[in-house]
Parts: sequence; C-alpha cells; structure tokens
Amino acid sequence: MQRIAIHDPAGLDEFRNAARRLIGEKVLPQHVMWTAGTQDSLFDEGKRLAEPASFSVPAAFVPLAEDVICHSDPQRFALLYELLWRIVQGERALISVASDPLVHRVLRMQKAVRRDLHKMTAFVRFRRVEAEDGEHYVAWYEPEHHILNRAAEFFVGRFAAMRWSILTPQGTIHWDSRQLSFGAGVPREQAPPVDDLEDFWR
Repeated sequence: MQRIAIHDPAGLDEFRNAARRLIGEKVLPQHVMWTAGTQDSLFDEGKRLAEPASFSVPAAFVPLAEDVICHSDPQRFALLYELLWRIVQGERALISVASDPLVHRVLRMQKAVRRDLHKMTAFVRFRRVEAEDGEHYVAWYEPEHHILNRAAEFFVGRFAAMRWSILTPQGTIHWDSRQLSFGAGVPREQAPPVDDLEDFWR
C-alpha cells in the first residue's frame, strides 16, 4: 500500500505530480491511500516513487479534475486517480460514458462544486467597515467545498479597487487593492451575525 499525503486540500498540482509518479510505477488505484490537508510530505512507506510518467489525457479531464479536486469528499483524490488510471490504460472515451458509476459520481461532484462556487460569487455581501487605516469591506460565507482559491480570482477581478476580506471556516481571503493573501479560518461558532461584522472586524 502506498500512502500519498496532499498538503493543499484542493492541490491539483500536488495530485498531478503524485499521480504521474504512481502511474510511472504502475501502482493500481486500490493500492494507494490518499490523505488531504496534512503537513506531511508525499511518502510511500519508505519506497521512493518512480520518475513521473509522461502521457496525454483527453481535453475534458483537466477541467473535470480542476472542479472535482475542490470537492469536500475525502475520496476525491482516489476517485480522480482511478479515473486517470483507467484513461491511461486505454479507456480514452471514459469521461463521455455517463452511465459508468465512477464517471457518474465525479460528474455529480463537479456539478456540486460549480454550484457552490456560483452561490459564493452570487450571494457574498460585503459590509463597509471604517478601520484605522481607512475603509474596508468584510463578508462572512460558509462554502461547502474547497473553493476559496477559485472564488478569490472572481472577487479580485470584480472588486479590484476595494480593500476587502472574506471570512470562512476554511480560511480567510484578503485583498488590499494590490496583493491577495490568505489567512486562518474563522470557526462557525465564532462567526459574527451579519449585522455585527463591523464590531467583529474591529
């Protein structure tokens, strides 16, 4: 059994690098244990993984993986690796087979992530706060999936001239009108009511 630890809960690059090495060593999906959100580095119980394999995937796999990797299901890495394994082993049209149980599951996960991202970008409401260093806008939101990085791109593009922060249990996003940064999350039990965001921020 090979164990692969992914630091970033939505770490597509980490997953891709590990998957290429696993496929290079011909490790079957059922022989891999994935863990996410840990500080541990990639390891496999003492055995060094092979050099990354080089292969191509259908164009549809990349956007699918970008979405599914953000899902909160702890099995997301295992499911994506199984999907990738089958594609590399010759099932090039697998993603188009919606009746396949694996494909059906990951497509539902993709839909859930996109719905969550849409809800966050549509329903986040900022409240203006007069801080010591000037005007700042603060919002609270509780996403269902690991979409902060994806959502941050939208908010920077939409509110580039504002200084704002979005607080979530997963983490916080801050934009000072020039640079984007991320911080620790705010637990749900500590989240302020919308009307109290100003006092909470101060």
